[in-house]
Amino acid sequence: MAVLKNVAVFTPGEIQDYDPSKTKFSSRGALERALEDGFTIYVVSNRDALTHQDNWWRALIPPERVFHIDQQAELNSGLNLNAPWKKLYEALRLTYPRQINAGKDCGDASWTAARLALTQHGCRLGSSFGRTYIRSQPMRVGRAV
Repeated sequence: MAVLKNVAVFTPGEIQDYDPSKTKFSSRGALERALEDGFTIYVVSNRDALTHQDNWWRALIPPERVFHIDQQAELNSGLNLNAPWKKLYEALRLTYPRQINAGKDCGDASWTAARLALTQHGCRLGSSFGRTYIRSQPMRVGRAV
């Protein structure tokens, strides 16, 4: 089994949060932490398009390491949530996992199973970096904020 070192795989939801009360997105800090720790970052999204809220982190990650659903393929053959994850596995030169039930091969594993299987290859998932929120205001010394 191939073991990958210093590879981290994020979803956009592991990179940023949406605050409906302020109608804005903010960083969770996990991506920045992974970059500071020297990880090669890949981002996989089950959305068919990334939006302007994603621009800040897209500037940090080379486009060839960002995968999302292909709108044209979706129109031609229907929604396939596994597709961007298969592209990631191909980029990492790994075999996409199979779903085995009672010893019977049932086809490709779901994207959620494929995501978790990456940890068997040494990848870290974005969720493993925890939430290291970036504060927009400094903390007050000696007092809880």
